[in-house]
Amino acid sequence: IVSMEWHGDFPLSPPQGPDQNEFAGIHKHAMSLVGTKIFFYGGRRNMWGRLLGSSEFWQYDSITQSWIWLNTPVEYSASPSATIQSHAMVSVGHKVFVHGGTVGSFLPTRLGDFWECDTITMIWVKLDISTGVRGTPPNPTNSHASTSIGSLVLLHGGWTGVEVMPP
Repeated sequence: IVSMEWHGDFPLSPPQGPDQNEFAGIHKHAMSLVGTKIFFYGGRRNMWGRLLGSSEFWQYDSITQSWIWLNTPVEYSASPSATIQSHAMVSVGHKVFVHGGTVGSFLPTRLGDFWECDTITMIWVKLDISTGVRGTPPNPTNSHASTSIGSLVLLHGGWTGVEVMPP
């Protein structure tokens, strides 16, 4: 933050994409900064009078003020869910990490997946025991927050489906 001043000149309508829909109106998405580029993934939008999950992966370059639609594979085994929403996203170096979220509009399914996207190669990898991750993975969670400290990814809060009452 340089000037401590809000600016409303952020161009919200990318010129290209999977179906030429405007980016404006999307909610329950996540975004993360890598260098001078902001990556936006997933979310939900009202299209044709229906709330639909989104699989859109966008990059906004803050230097050129231009949008690029990143065509991610929709196969669940090759990238996060095709219609993920209410997920957490954070970057470490040139990699973006996505955790949890939900899929589906009516009685959505909560996810516990943890994904890594290399923003140079644009290759997604599901992180789990088979990829060398140790420890107990977080529970399936949605509507949570994430941040990074150095190379550590921290997840906080959210909804796991378990109601916790104060003592």
